[in-house]
Amino acid sequence: MKTTEFSSSSSPSDRRVGALLRHLTAGTDSPSTDRLSSVIASPTSEVSSGSVFAHLVQAPEDPILGMTIAYNKDPSPIKLNLGIGAYRTEEGKPLVLNVVRKAEQQLINDSSRVKEYLPIVGLVEFNKLSAKLILGADSPAIRENRVTTVECLSGTGSLRVGGEFLA
Repeated sequence: MKTTEFSSSSSPSDRRVGALLRHLTAGTDSPSTDRLSSVIASPTSEVSSGSVFAHLVQAPEDPILGMTIAYNKDPSPIKLNLGIGAYRTEEGKPLVLNVVRKAEQQLINDSSRVKEYLPIVGLVEFNKLSAKLILGADSPAIRENRVTTVECLSGTGSLRVGGEFLA
């Protein structure tokens, strides 16, 4: 079994990782321990050979972002960006609707609001009202207490949380 030794010039993190690896691999000759012995805490450490990310395969391009790239390259004066779901001005700049600005101002002016963190599942009342909006206030699932909601950050963030839950 290969053992990586960390010198006094190694970072404290690398020395701790080295001690942990020696402990974890003590008395084993498993091939998997050879991989472990090359682990280091710092990608810039002296014992590093190449990038710690070299083994990662690049994910495929996001097709929605690809649509925006195609939109930007299209010279047509009558093009329409169907990519990212955000309103844009004629100049292609993000457009904030007046109703959004008004709601933001109301929030800013509301001195009763506090800046506390929300519970892990989000704002409970918002979650309840969201379920009623989506399923209908008279939904049997809501009446039978078979619905749960979680507030997440953004569409992509929500999809990730949902995917992890279902996995």
